[in-house]
Amino acid sequence: MRFDNQRIARETFILRVAELLHAQGTPTHRGEGLIERLGATLRVPLNVSFSPTELLLSFGHAPRVRTIVRRVLPGAAQLGRLAATSEVLDDVFEGRRRLDRALAALERIARSRPAYGPGLLVFAFAMTSASAAPLLGGGPREIFAAALLGALTGVLDQWVRTTPRTRALAEPLIAFFVGAASHGLASTWFPHADGIVALATLIVLVPGLTFTTALVEVATGHWAAGTARMAGAFGTFLQLAVGVALGRAVADAALPGVVPMPALGLPLDPAWATFATGVAALSFAVLFQARAEDWLWIVLACMLTSLGHSSGVALLGPHLGAFGGALVLGLLSNAYASGGRRPALVLLTPGVLLLVPGSVGYRSLDLLLAHDVVAGLETAVEMLVIGSAIVAGLLVANGLLPPRRDL
Repeated sequence: MRFDNQRIARETFILRVAELLHAQGTPTHRGEGLIERLGATLRVPLNVSFSPTELLLSFGHAPRVRTIVRRVLPGAAQLGRLAATSEVLDDVFEGRRRLDRALAALERIARSRPAYGPGLLVFAFAMTSASAAPLLGGGPREIFAAALLGALTGVLDQWVRTTPRTRALAEPLIAFFVGAASHGLASTWFPHADGIVALATLIVLVPGLTFTTALVEVATGHWAAGTARMAGAFGTFLQLAVGVALGRAVADAALPGVVPMPALGLPLDPAWATFATGVAALSFAVLFQARAEDWLWIVLACMLTSLGHSSGVALLGPHLGAFGGALVLGLLSNAYASGGRRPALVLLTPGVLLLVPGSVGYRSLDLLLAHDVVAGLETAVEMLVIGSAIVAGLLVANGLLPPRRDL
């Protein structure tokens, strides 16, 4: 009886860890690896399937197998909670903490309030959009308009995600607002490059990170999880593109005969590009709820990743240049994790977001909706090539400097 109680306690602990890791946005290939290691440490035979919408754990040996299935929603990255969870699990792996105390600590982490309040999150939305505008080819007008609409988008995002009913419509509603507001503003009081501002404002919602994670999962043999995540990314791309198109149509109907001005982007010198990258990295750290002690590391990693990407573009061309940035980022993330009790995902998640071809995917659907099928398909292929280059860079980095931590 005592042995059965211990077995149930260990299985319950493993299941709860899997649920928390999923809620904190852990990719499949990393989540499964950590759960399998936890099972080996606790001497619990198990098989685990860690997908974006389902958790499946089978405990025991045949014919006495107990299978538990959990229907879950894709979790957003929460780097601060993930780092704290990793520290607790390290204590379990090294035998410094009992399971009951570890489970209590994990529940406290799960119930903890977000590290940053609504005001700071709205400011991070604005700064992310403002820093993306010059990187997309915008000038001072585009930066100002993107910052303004980014702040309004941050407020709207927090409002629509308060209830399950409105949360399901978050992406199309926000995209509709951005399309109508940017197009209407460009056509009347504040002329600017509408396409650049709309994309810069939506850059936080564009699922480029999800798309790249899906490619990594497929490349590491997690085909079901990668396919499901890629389908989710495509659905979000489509919702954003259709929402913006509807918003522009409404603005055109309300303001007939007015044509927005073309892009007036200024050449972006390296100093300003580095500054914009640093601002974007700091904003990502806030949006992903990273701990303040990790901010400096995140900014440095993103700046070095940007330099690696620039070198890759110079050597390999614009489509394969992301390989250089991903290689640098992978090496930095693995070195960061090896230097202490810190997950590599703390640097990897915001760093990859700077490289991902999310803006390219959005432009592809935008062109398809504008009936420019050839250009839209060419842009879609470009997105696949860039995403594959990022995956190749990360895999080569893992080969050169193998990660010593599951997360």
